[in-house]
Amino acid sequence: MPDITYRQAQNRDMAFVIELWEAMNKELAAIQQRYAVSKGGELVWGQWAGKVVDRKEGQIFIAETNNEVVGCIMAWLPKDNPIYAARPRGRISDIYVKPEHRGKGVATEMVKLALGFLEKKGAVAVEVNAPKGIDALARLWEKAGLEPFAVRYWKKLKK
Repeated sequence: MPDITYRQAQNRDMAFVIELWEAMNKELAAIQQRYAVSKGGELVWGQWAGKVVDRKEGQIFIAETNNEVVGCIMAWLPKDNPIYAARPRGRISDIYVKPEHRGKGVATEMVKLALGFLEKKGAVAVEVNAPKGIDALARLWEKAGLEPFAVRYWKKLKK
């Protein structure tokens, strides 16, 4: 198995990152339909993610091997919410590793990069929203020192 390298994504990588984001959401939608992406949603997400990175308030890290992007993760500092004492709070989202590269520590390394980035940006805490029912993902966050603190509820309303 070739070595995996990790680096900050560049503009030239965004098509690969969006491709991984789409794959992530397709997998999530198979578990929970609410993750289904709207038509053109990948373009909207790509534009938003690119702006966050361009403004230097966030970063996308990628894992690659043999010139193939096999994983990504996004970390950023959202606009500060003055009602909470623990601030600024960093966010980590959109972590995905291609299935054939899972279980090899790729996600763990990307989480370390994301946490390091947020610490350097001055974050005093980090938040992650994790989909329910993916035990490996829960273990990843807990292994990185995060602990569950809230539960989100969702209900589809009739139109």
